Amino acid sequence: MSMLYTFGLELDYHLTLILSCTKSLAINILYPTWINLVVQIYCLFCHGASKLINDLIVEIKDCSPQEFTISKQKDILRKESTVHRAVLEVQSIFSLTSFLICVAHFCVCITILTAFIGVTNSEHSFFVESACILYFVNSFGGLLACLWVAGACPNKAKNFKEAFGRKIRERKLHERRFKEVCFAESLNELSDYTLTGCEIIYFQRSSILALSGTLLTYTFLLISWR
Repeated sequence: MSMLYTFGLELDYHLTLILSCTKSLAINILYPTWINLVVQIYCLFCHGASKLINDLIVEIKDCSPQEFTISKQKDILRKESTVHRAVLEVQSIFSLTSFLICVAHFCVCITILTAFIGVTNSEHSFFVESACILYFVNSFGGLLACLWVAGACPNKAKNFKEAFGRKIRERKLHERRFKEVCFAESLNELSDYTLTGCEIIYFQRSSILALSGTLLTYTFLLISWR
């Protein structure tokens, strides 16, 4: 223990204990405490964006076909554009950070799964097993949080496009103004709000099952390699 925590220097028991506790505290602050804090902030921004889009969906649904005029459509699209700019800012700030966090969580999950599956239970102490379970739950939960919360944005964007287009069709049928100028063509130009980690990891809820399968695949590959 002293060689591990004191870089080969021989210290007395009290200094070794203080140094080991300080290093353990610093490591735990970096991972998982600091990473969890960043994930929480990222998820809060993503949740706020999806809530704003959902508010626009509710506003569209509460609007009658008669009230869904060109000016109303323009006002809603202007609000959507503001939300889109905010999402782009979140993407630019957290793109690299979210990628590195997901890689760290993924590696921790694989390492712990490999240790549990590839090693017999008799070789684990209760403390080690408890710590590994907590780390696995934390890492897998962090991945799920990113995929689920950030993945809500593209779902809400899809619902927004459907609600906007449906309301335009209702207005045309109700008012019988089939040649009326509207913003239906603008729906194809709207962003799908898919957030990414360096455009390598795409945060979508449909990726959760793929994540679970990938974890198990790499785990068994590591076990067979060992």
